[in-house]
Amino acid sequence: LDVAALAAVVLALGLVAGALIAQQIARPIRRLDRAARQVAGGDLDTSVAVEGSTEQRSLARTFNEMTQRVKRLLRVQQDFVADASHQLRTPLTGLRLRLEGLGERFRGDAAVDGEVGAAMREIDRLSLIVDELLILSRAGERELPGESVGLADAALRAAERWHGAAAERGIELEARVAEGAAEGWCAAADLDRSIDVLVENALLYSPAGSAVEIAAAPGRVEVLDRGPG
Repeated sequence: LDVAALAAVVLALGLVAGALIAQQIARPIRRLDRAARQVAGGDLDTSVAVEGSTEQRSLARTFNEMTQRVKRLLRVQQDFVADASHQLRTPLTGLRLRLEGLGERFRGDAAVDGEVGAAMREIDRLSLIVDELLILSRAGERELPGESVGLADAALRAAERWHGAAAERGIELEARVAEGAAEGWCAAADLDRSIDVLVENALLYSPAGSAVEIAAAPGRVEVLDRGPG
């Protein structure tokens, strides 16, 4: 009986000691987990205390060094984007003034008016991208707000933008709009850029003499080509 009681006491003490040791080991890991979640949420000023076992202290130091390095790299990228955005404003303004002068010089010529108008719209898109880059450099991650957009108009604009590039490659480019209201919910600027990526890819891989179609229907825009897939 005494031996059994002693064994029970030893077992209980062992369990208590094991629980205490486990908590001591797990506490730095839990702190590191919370810090990693904060960093994932965008707080790059987060750091963890260097504590625990040798391995845990090494892990904490590595984590802190990694966070500081990511913060420095992000700052360099943001500074570069901000500088590039400011530098792009001057040539865009100069290009706009030249186009406006060209439009005034050939006012009344329908062909020139159409080309100048298309070029001005492209400059407006570039200016919007520059503004977004500047905001991005100041605020980090940025998600453009969604809005109701006309998909048919987006398809027609894309066809106009890429008509010249398609003609140079000997590819017929056309927009097909379904009957009824073709609308979607997204950021208009992101929609135009997404369609541009798809059309550029289609023109790149489609054989000469084929056709590329930008089709707009309620809730979707499709770019169809005859490429190899």
